[in-house]
Amino acid sequence: MMNSESQCVTIKRKGAEHVRKLLDGKSMEEELRFWADRTKKMKAAIKKRATYQTVPQSKPMICHETPDK
Repeated sequence: MMNSESQCVTIKRKGAEHVRKLLDGKSMEEELRFWADRTKKMKAAIKKRATYQTVPQSKPMICHETPDK
């Protein structure tokens, strides 16, 4: 059984390999377009998600405080 840290490393490496395959053979200009497009899509997804999920604002908890009951 893998511990959580090694699982994270495995997931990171698989992601890096996937990106490497997507960019294989692309010119620098194509790579820059790829990242610009992915960034645009990511920002749109974050914005869309933020409109559907509202988190109630509360005061931040200090470590030595106990939450209000």
